[in-house]
Amino acid sequence: MRWSKFLTGVPLALSLACGPHEGLRGLAEPFPAPGPVEYLAAGSPERARESVADLPENSPERVYAEAQLALFDGDPSLADGFLAGLDYAPARLQRVRLAVSGKVRLIPDRVPPTGEDPVLELGYGIALLAEGFSDEGLARLESVGEGALGSVAALVRAGELDGYDETELRRSALEKAWRFATPALRPLILPQYLAAVRDAGGGWGLANELERLRGEAEIASPPWIDLTVWLIQARQPLDSRDTAWELAIYAPKEAFAFLGDLKRCLEELPRLAALALEVGNTGFAARAIDGITLSPAVYLLKGEYEHAIGRPRQALAQYAELFDDPSYAGLARLYAGVTELGRDRREAAEEHWSRVTGTTVPPELAGTYLERDADVARAKADFYRANLRRTTAPGEAARLYADALAGGLTGKERARAAWRLAVIRADEGEWAPAAEAFAQVGDDPDYRHHVEYWRPRMEELAGGGSVPPAYNWAYPFYELPVRGAEWWLAPEPEGFAPRGDLTDLLYSRPGDEELNLLMALASAADDDLFNAYAGALARYRRDDSEADAWLALACARRGYEVGDYDVRPEIEYASRALAGNEPGGLWVLSLAYPLTYLEDAEKAGEAFGVDPLLLLALAREESRFDPRAVSGAGAVGLMQKMPATAAMLAAELKLENYDLRDPGDSLLLGAAYLSKMLDRFHGNLALALAGYNAGPGNARHWVASFETLPPDVWLLLKPFDETRRYIIRVVGSYYRYRQLYGDG
Repeated sequence: MRWSKFLTGVPLALSLACGPHEGLRGLAEPFPAPGPVEYLAAGSPERARESVADLPENSPERVYAEAQLALFDGDPSLADGFLAGLDYAPARLQRVRLAVSGKVRLIPDRVPPTGEDPVLELGYGIALLAEGFSDEGLARLESVGEGALGSVAALVRAGELDGYDETELRRSALEKAWRFATPALRPLILPQYLAAVRDAGGGWGLANELERLRGEAEIASPPWIDLTVWLIQARQPLDSRDTAWELAIYAPKEAFAFLGDLKRCLEELPRLAALALEVGNTGFAARAIDGITLSPAVYLLKGEYEHAIGRPRQALAQYAELFDDPSYAGLARLYAGVTELGRDRREAAEEHWSRVTGTTVPPELAGTYLERDADVARAKADFYRANLRRTTAPGEAARLYADALAGGLTGKERARAAWRLAVIRADEGEWAPAAEAFAQVGDDPDYRHHVEYWRPRMEELAGGGSVPPAYNWAYPFYELPVRGAEWWLAPEPEGFAPRGDLTDLLYSRPGDEELNLLMALASAADDDLFNAYAGALARYRRDDSEADAWLALACARRGYEVGDYDVRPEIEYASRALAGNEPGGLWVLSLAYPLTYLEDAEKAGEAFGVDPLLLLALAREESRFDPRAVSGAGAVGLMQKMPATAAMLAAELKLENYDLRDPGDSLLLGAAYLSKMLDRFHGNLALALAGYNAGPGNARHWVASFETLPPDVWLLLKPFDETRRYIIRVVGSYYRYRQLYGDG
């Protein structure tokens, strides 16, 4: 039980409180016991049926549980019958969701009266419209009232009126929708509203209305770029062409939709061609390039075009036209090197990059991605050269990475250069320089949480006394070495169980108007409306962990209400919340680490002596519990096994008629393979996972170094980058699963 003292009583974030759980309570205090609903969500129908039998006959709890079992068994009509007899808010909302999703057919005179509940009015209005009962549906929507829900109801009404000669009514509905909309809801309304204003004419002239909207305080609250994007999507006029070109830096696809209309403007063709190449519209780029008068810009653009359509020899011929031009040779050689590398001609690529010096672009390409590349061409070339040498000549690669950083390398490439420089310094035992390099990674989201551990760890090894933080929400693996856990050794399996209070959690309220609307739409909206609002909310409140947490909960609720336990959306949103600065409460963790396919994992774990929670951690990281997942390399199913490997294992197990897309079969084969890896590497979980990911042959090469380095430093330096990330994710998930659900 090597982890037992680290996996209970750990005060993850006592200061956090959200939803029904007040903080995380150290995770030492047990949750309420699970019931049928919790077992169904965990993929354990047998236990769910057993627990239903323990409930009193005809009790509301039993009737509600019977409804969920009926959904699980694929009988929504029976589920609706159970729910109809309950005076219970979740039951009423679930009935609306079943109707809106089309699982249950509606007849107007049998629609339940909803009284003063605007969520139910909205949901049944949408469902009636979908069934073709327009008058009844519109009447329901009109009764919703004001506020954010009234705004949504008016938006849906306007959409229904669009097919009729009701221009003024539609404009009036959209005006109401706009008036009561939250900032995150307005992107859904603005294009339709402006079109209705234009169509209605009269005193509601479009120009006047645009001017009024731009002056509203509510419009000023999002970045100005959001409003510009919305206007472009609505095909409405912008203030100026310069505004659109400024937008192209941040949102090139949206800007291109507007600027493409300038194709008859000869002076704009070079920039338009570059923008088309940036957004992948090679057909437009080709036509634009054909209209450009011969100039240095033509050679760069033609080279980029030929490279984009997969003709490297022709691309190199275009770049070569500029090799003798001191103004543009640097950029031409930068791109020629990239093209040569795509042909796996590393020496030729190195030759081009070594000759990159200061460069610029023709004036007609100002403001395009080519100018941005030219500004840091030498730094990019040093970065690319370093990448070629980091395994064969790490000392030279370190010098080039340092030069690239000093030369102003930007964005994702800067973060990668700093990280790789830090790893090289650490491999040399230069702990202090490694810490300095980690500090240059910056706040890049792909590296930030790793650097939070490795920078102080390097300082600690250098004798500086710094200690990594105790908590890492995004990558819980890093909590283990800080706590002194022997994370590389597989602990013994222990008992575990789902947690209670799932229904209370799914129907909790956030106390925030926009998020309350999200939770209402989780039950009352169809897929198009919910997905549109969720996307707008995620965009408007980006980098907002609270919004991400409630988006996860809303997705979980939508699936639960129709018996669909696809957990991928909530895992993604909950993981985003945990990667933020204020990750939320315990319930966010339960959504990020669900107990899906519990019974199948237990059966597979028992067959091969593997902890079922470890199998769930693997399934979470391999496929996000998607039994139909197929990787680019051809790995299939929950546990992402290659068909050839699966066939070998099935032959050893005498398993016939297996299906890698079947969760039970996939977990069984995955458990068999992981058990082999654990036996081969004598219970070393780190090496077993390395073998599972990179193959046992590669893992054998890393055994000797494991015995000479601190385990965490070994993980940083020796496995492949992909394998290191894989071990960090799986071990971290396993730790969190045991922490959340383990009995030890």
